[in-house]
Amino acid sequence: RHAYCCMLSNPQNLDISDLISSPRDSPFAKALEQSSHMLVVPNSKCSIYSRIWCAYEAYLAYDQNMIIFTASAPVPNLTRNVLLVILTESIFAVACGFWSHQFEVATW
Repeated sequence: RHAYCCMLSNPQNLDISDLISSPRDSPFAKALEQSSHMLVVPNSKCSIYSRIWCAYEAYLAYDQNMIIFTASAPVPNLTRNVLLVILTESIFAVACGFWSHQFEVATW
């Protein structure tokens, strides 16, 4: 597997107008054409889609029917929360089964 990081490969502080004068022929667009997946990594400071280039890259990926993943921060206490839900549902299911059985016996 390979990864292309636009922010690491395109000079961010230099005049790259020659590289992006035709967006469809830009280095990122060329790399993206070879990909089947795109990973979008948002940040908490501002929407990445407020940057025209990021929006264009997302458009290209969508236009090329790529699988697009969006990274997110880890969910705090995810395992604990999932286990609590499973435990609660299990207790509820057992209780409903018990009461259902009691009701059936009472109606016979």
